[in-house]
Amino acid sequence: MAGNLLTGRIPEEILGLRLTALMADNNMMTGTIPSTIASMPLIELSLANNSFVGEIPSELIALQDSLVLCALENNNFTGGAAPEICTV
Repeated sequence: MAGNLLTGRIPEEILGLRLTALMADNNMMTGTIPSTIASMPLIELSLANNSFVGEIPSELIALQDSLVLCALENNNFTGGAAPEICTV
């Protein structure tokens, strides 16, 4: 899904899938990152270079042992990330 000029929020339907990679970087996606994303068995998560807002969900800490890639840069997040997320 990367680099396809996608707009809008992350669809709820995607969150119910058993994806190991969610690569939606370099689009024009908006809204917040749903905390339920942490229930996916992700190994790679790239949501960089979009227009996401709000705080980075602290629930992502649950993925810290499985994620080998976590790219969230160049969005419009507010607040800080939990220190544990920064070690992913």
